[in-house]
Amino acid sequence: MCGTAGLVISVFETAFLNALANVASCTWCRLMIPLRGSLESCRDGKTYCQPMSRAALGYFLASAEFDFTINPLGGIARNAQNEEREKISTFVRELDRTVVWNFDALPYQRVLSDDETSTVWTKLQRWGVKRNDYWYPLVPTEITGLIAFNSDAFDAAVPSRASSKILASQDIARVWEMRESGPSYIQGIACIDTICNGAEGYWTSCDVDWLIYASHEMTITIGGWMLEAVKSIWPNWNQHKFNLLS
Repeated sequence: MCGTAGLVISVFETAFLNALANVASCTWCRLMIPLRGSLESCRDGKTYCQPMSRAALGYFLASAEFDFTINPLGGIARNAQNEEREKISTFVRELDRTVVWNFDALPYQRVLSDDETSTVWTKLQRWGVKRNDYWYPLVPTEITGLIAFNSDAFDAAVPSRASSKILASQDIARVWEMRESGPSYIQGIACIDTICNGAEGYWTSCDVDWLIYASHEMTITIGGWMLEAVKSIWPNWNQHKFNLLS
């Protein structure tokens, strides 16, 4: 499109602008959140953006960074990181476009900005949550309507897909995943995985009227309306409450 308009910009600039464009419209505009992607446009018969979409993906594969890639631990780690980037870039470049549309779209997930992260942590204060600190049952709280479970028992009785179904039944499509370290996310409910991955985690949505907390002590704390929903699908939940003295 830039060539047609008589503009001359580099491949990387073209890719970058394309990735920030609303492909559902003929107007180029910068978006703060992703909207309908080129998959829908191609299915509508609008295939003009597809070659540039590959360039856009290549740009982000080559430049994407987060906490664990910014400062690799030495030359070996840096080389391994670069090799992985090259492998996925090559895979994308060599994909047959007729095969691409046989894949389902990935679930939505985006890293929160620093400002967004701070805003969500502030919202969590209503639950007595303090950023970079433990929560119930590892520290006492005056908040009522909470139960902490042993995480192994909880994961077996209420796996991630069950949590997703509970959220879908409340018309919740996206949740926040807040971590004590590393990136935090806004994500589709298909991505929810309530585990401590080395960093303790919290999950909630925009109304902050429910909360899940996964601690490093193998506990899962449930609060708000989510607690009653969990009880309804877990008949013997009362046998798996966490005991700090056990």
